[in-house]
Amino acid sequence: MTPRRSKKYFRLIALLIIVSMLIPGLTVFANDGDTDPDRAGSGSAESTGYLTPKKGPANLVFTITTPKLQFEQDPEGYDLIKLAGYNNFGVPGEPFLPHKVFNYALPPEFSFSGLTVKILDIQTEILEGSYNIKPAVADMTETGIVAEMANAEVETHSWVNLLPPGQMRKWKFARLDFNPILFDPESGEITVAREIKVEFNYDMASKAAEASLLADNAMDAEAGKLFDNYQSAKS
Repeated sequence: MTPRRSKKYFRLIALLIIVSMLIPGLTVFANDGDTDPDRAGSGSAESTGYLTPKKGPANLVFTITTPKLQFEQDPEGYDLIKLAGYNNFGVPGEPFLPHKVFNYALPPEFSFSGLTVKILDIQTEILEGSYNIKPAVADMTETGIVAEMANAEVETHSWVNLLPPGQMRKWKFARLDFNPILFDPESGEITVAREIKVEFNYDMASKAAEASLLADNAMDAEAGKLFDNYQSAKS
């Protein structure tokens, strides 16, 4: 892990911790899975009508489509890219570009350790013309995150980054940071990921979720707002 990637990683963890303090019942777990609630409790989910998935390896596939790009020009003549529902962010010295964190609910028996994500397919397009995107500076963010100074080489662009997973009472979920824009400062060229298909791979816990846990609907309203796959996950 480069110094910059390390800084970016810990900044994202700090943000998730703050979010977890603001949302009752929300817990964010580190990637090492040390705080794994899968070890707590066992029992049958039959009373809820929930069919326990098979134990062992499992996966879910999701497709993200990038909204239409909108360009604005600031007083200094820089091009600013706007995407509906996305926030612009950049480590100082890097382009100030849109990104979005997607939250995907996973099965109640999902094990926090061993969660990975891979890109199955990506449709990209190189835009015509040359663009001038402003480099981000300290505190330049639309997300409330304080950007930090970087003193390492620029890291390779990643279309997606897997963030630490979390739990909101019965709801377990994965968090995916999507960066749909690749900008080349030397040529001014912009490449857009128009559509991307990702696959989450994980293990199912050895114990079934408690029926009482599955019957807990205290955070269902919040889940409907938070999870991008809520309609399919609630069943």
